[in-house]
Amino acid sequence: GLQRARLLNDWNQLEANAIRNDIGYYALLAYLELSYLTTEMDILENSIVLNETQLEQSIISFEKGASASLDTLEIAMQVQQRKLDLASVVANIAAVQAEINVYTNDGPALAPQQTITLDAFMDLLRVYGSLPDFANNPELRAYDFKLADLQLERRLKAQKRLPKLSVKYEAMADAYD
Repeated sequence: GLQRARLLNDWNQLEANAIRNDIGYYALLAYLELSYLTTEMDILENSIVLNETQLEQSIISFEKGASASLDTLEIAMQVQQRKLDLASVVANIAAVQAEINVYTNDGPALAPQQTITLDAFMDLLRVYGSLPDFANNPELRAYDFKLADLQLERRLKAQKRLPKLSVKYEAMADAYD
């Protein structure tokens, strides 16, 4: 029973490590998504600036009679579409930052629209708890605990199957004693 209790305690620690690893994994995924969205936002902002410049040149070209009004309208629609895409990305960034703040609730929170470096994110995870421990995978170690528990159970059953020897001792003494 004591060996099984020790094994169960180790199993519980292993489960806690597995949960910490899952949290670290999902936090890392959220960071990577934030990094992707931040890059996408930068690209969209640059695209809007370029499209607005192109729109200004198209308007000047239309006013001088060098291009059709349809070209100007098409470029204006592109600018509006890029602005809508940018608004969507900004909303997604806010959602991902809120998710990261959930994972780092014991540490410093991210301000809205604040991007973080990988080093800063790893510091946040260290404050939160632990980084994912992929070298010592708890799901793989769980099988070691199951095997140890089965061995304990097998030895216990083997002990129960051993023959029992009952010995009674009755001294054969003379009737004269």
